[in-house]
Formats: sequence, structure tokens, C-alpha cells
Amino acid sequence: LHPDTDARRPSGVARARAAVERGDVATAQQEAETILAADPGNGDALVVALFTADLQQDHAAFARLLRAADQPGKPASREVLGMLESLLARRVSARAGQLVRPQP
Repeated sequence: LHPDTDARRPSGVARARAAVERGDVATAQQEAETILAADPGNGDALVVALFTADLQQDHAAFARLLRAADQPGKPASREVLGMLESLLARRVSARAGQLVRPQP
């Protein structure tokens, strides 16, 4: 591919987030897990992968992702905090979800 085309191509995490937004959870999960295979410490990809596993009620994938995330990695960005908030609200409590909201 031409370098200019690569620069304009959305990142894997951006493609995964876009897939979630259009309701294509399976594609989002595939994108996120592809990123994690290459970069296990990618916090954004981990959040998207956990979020999509939870939406699909894939408890085995969710547990596998958590086991694999045993080392500190790159923190999740503001772009995926909404997913993390939703995930925590569903799995823990609404209050837990609120704790990850960006503070003014």
C-alpha cells in the first residue's frame, strides 16, 4: 500500500470501535484479539475484547482475556472509557462504571 493510504487508514482499535458502533460485535472482537496477539499490553484492545466477549456472553473468552492480561500494559485511552464504563456497570455495579468516567 501507498504510505499516504496507510496514514489515513484507521487503526485496528478504531476499526473495532466502529464495528461495535454499527453492531458488528464479532468483527470488533476479531479486530481487538488480532491487536492483542501482536501487542498483549494494548489497553484499548483489551477493553474492546472484554467488552465484546461480555456482550456475546462468552464467559470462556472473557476469562481467557483476563488471564492473559497478567502484566501491566499501555493504559486504556479516553476513546474506550465509555466501553469500560458500560462493561463495569454490567458486570460489577453502576457505581463501578461511574468510577472510570473522566473527571472535569
